[in-house]
Amino acid sequence: MPVRRKTQKRSADITAAWAPYFEEGCVLLCQLDMIGVPTTYGIPNDAKAAGAAWHQYGPDFLASRGIEVPEPWALSEYGLPGRMKHAG
Repeated sequence: MPVRRKTQKRSADITAAWAPYFEEGCVLLCQLDMIGVPTTYGIPNDAKAAGAAWHQYGPDFLASRGIEVPEPWALSEYGLPGRMKHAG
């Protein structure tokens, strides 16, 4: 019998907290503050951490979206998730 893969509940919660930011570029409620990401007017204070979050949690976020919804803001801002831009 195959072993069932367990989903990481914490990862799912973090992805859900970042989802509004990934979608629109800001958060209206305090979801990010609840997971320890300080924000000012709905925008994370650390832009590098926001980009890193996109590359870490973006694949799960995109997988949870419907096919026929508009492109999320983070995709145009940070590129495809999982591919960090190298300074150089």
